[in-house]
Amino acid sequence: MIERKKKLNELIEKYLLFKDQGRLDLSSEETMRTWINELLSIFGWDVKDTSQILDLMKNMGA
Repeated sequence: MIERKKKLNELIEKYLLFKDQGRLDLSSEETMRTWINELLSIFGWDVKDTSQILDLMKNMGA
């Protein structure tokens, strides 16, 4: 849990620096996907395993 919180704080700090530098407006879809993938991996998601997403959607009734 502590390690996850540390990684999340590091990601937030990196994001805020990126934002403060005005680099978000110039970001590509791939850059945004990288941010999201990093966030999901902090919480244990294997972003390369799309079956996790499909299982979640199925369980949610979507």
